[in-house]
Amino acid sequence: MFVKESFFKEYLMISVVLVDVSDDLKYAKIYLSIYNNDDIDLIIKEINNKKNAIKFKMGNKLKAKYVPEIIFLKSDEYAYLDKMNNLINKSLDE
Repeated sequence: MFVKESFFKEYLMISVVLVDVSDDLKYAKIYLSIYNNDDIDLIIKEINNKKNAIKFKMGNKLKAKYVPEIIFLKSDEYAYLDKMNNLINKSLDE
């Protein structure tokens, strides 16, 4: 959906890292990684401001009874991967 229709004037590379859906399927936390941009928090805020339009478009595509209430969050994937990489390198050096 982001590929076909952009809510931003500039080019952004956005990846969905994780979607955490509640047991009753009414809430979803969507973790995003945003590349080539230093204003990640601002972009996440802008995406959350447009979540009703995104939710509407999701509802047109989903074949489900409910469209979950969504919130977009910044992924800490790279911090975690960097930490794991450092731990592995440290253990190999010993």
